[in-house]
Amino acid sequence: MRLAFRTALGLAVVWSFAACDRPPQPPPPQAPPTASDAAKRFFQGYRGDYRQADPALLSRALAAALQSAAEGEKESAARVKASEFPTDKPLLLEGEIFAGLYEGFTSFEVGPERTNDGLTSVEVRFRNEPYNVAWTDEVLLVNEEGWRIDDVRYSGKKAGLLGLRDVLQDFESSLAAEAPTPTTHRYHPTMKITRPILFLALVALAACSPQREAVLSLAPVPFAMKTAEGILARLSTGPIEGPFAEEVQKAGALASASVYYSPLEQGEKVIFMTAYWFPEDQFDVLQNPDSPPLFGFEVLRQDGKVLSVAGPIDSIFAPDTPDGKNLIDLYGAIYLPETYRTVE
Repeated sequence: MRLAFRTALGLAVVWSFAACDRPPQPPPPQAPPTASDAAKRFFQGYRGDYRQADPALLSRALAAALQSAAEGEKESAARVKASEFPTDKPLLLEGEIFAGLYEGFTSFEVGPERTNDGLTSVEVRFRNEPYNVAWTDEVLLVNEEGWRIDDVRYSGKKAGLLGLRDVLQDFESSLAAEAPTPTTHRYHPTMKITRPILFLALVALAACSPQREAVLSLAPVPFAMKTAEGILARLSTGPIEGPFAEEVQKAGALASASVYYSPLEQGEKVIFMTAYWFPEDQFDVLQNPDSPPLFGFEVLRQDGKVLSVAGPIDSIFAPDTPDGKNLIDLYGAIYLPETYRTVE
């Protein structure tokens, strides 16, 4: 019995030493990230500002196009500042461009990837909680030493455009039309004057068509906005929502209000513009000629305070639709001081 116990004990010791001499086993190899993984990683880190999108997660062509757009905004701001009308609004690429809703998204869910005709895409389902709307866009990716986003195709037309690349090309065309000399260094070699120029022309025509006036209170901003009587029923106001509301408060705004437009046809209301009421010294501190203004453009100064307005540079709806024509009428007035009157 004692001999058997000693034998078993000796074998246990030998096995223990043998186990210690074995080299550690390498972990099983991990599968490379999929296109779905890449899309998820991008949208997890994206905060709604294309200027801060991580270029490492974008294709080289898309990263270059976004950089060109950001530089174009600065060039436009510099041209306006040096012009006869330095308070005019420069060209800005506004609204969400990585998803099909101008107002952006508050959550997302990435679906499986698929490949058709050599193109790899991932369906991403977005949701905007304040507007209670959900939609699905198609994200296209290319493999450049790993999957990278190359384009986003919107499920519905975004102001008449079908995808992210269309938005960028459209914006480049506007910049080329505004520049004093032809530009050829930007990301698309063939530039044409498209919808934004038509939109501005329609604004000018709309200004020649007087309509009966009504007023919309911008409370808590102490102003009312004059508008056509037929449009007033489509408008409503509300507070700024989401993370940006905290930024507005930190920036020192005394008051702010978003103006919503409800389309004549079926659809969710959209934010058309936002009005801000700032102490003038605080507003002046926030101005940076090299960056697009976060809190709109100055409309008027009164009693040491500034009323500023941020609106779209483009029609949210197709310009030839009734809703598009309504917004053209609105756009032609929102940056004019005479549009607003003080409300006690």
